[in-house]
Amino acid sequence: MEMGPDQESQDVKECQVVVSFFSDTPVVGCAVKPNVRVRVEGSVFQPPHSLCCTWYREQVKCSVHHSVLASLQCISCVKLKMPFKKSYHCSPECFVAVWKEHLARHRITTETINSTAISDHQETKILRSCGSWSDLGSATVVEGDWVKVLPVM
Repeated sequence: MEMGPDQESQDVKECQVVVSFFSDTPVVGCAVKPNVRVRVEGSVFQPPHSLCCTWYREQVKCSVHHSVLASLQCISCVKLKMPFKKSYHCSPECFVAVWKEHLARHRITTETINSTAISDHQETKILRSCGSWSDLGSATVVEGDWVKVLPVM
């Protein structure tokens, strides 16, 4: 038996889904528990449903081209604990173009660390590069300490 357009529309009921999430920034050690309500008009029963959440971290801009999203990060900057905003670049070509200035920043940071090293003779090696240029496009993205990736259950 085929259903006509009027019969089909009577069997389909719309669901109203309300999701509340009361946090703008992630907090380390805080469980994310969104409040989700699913309601079908004219029914007291909830339809079968599931919830999947994805948390995206901040979109980081290129340190040179401020209107372009970054696609790679200098690993040497991460190792030297330099300000992370200066370590992002939009492309390998962008990174190569500012390499001399970028390397100078590494050296200044290294010298500062060496001059302020405490009495336990902390050693800091001068970082000359962050990998081969051919592998730069496939560099892994370094996540911040506050990002924790959990498996989906």
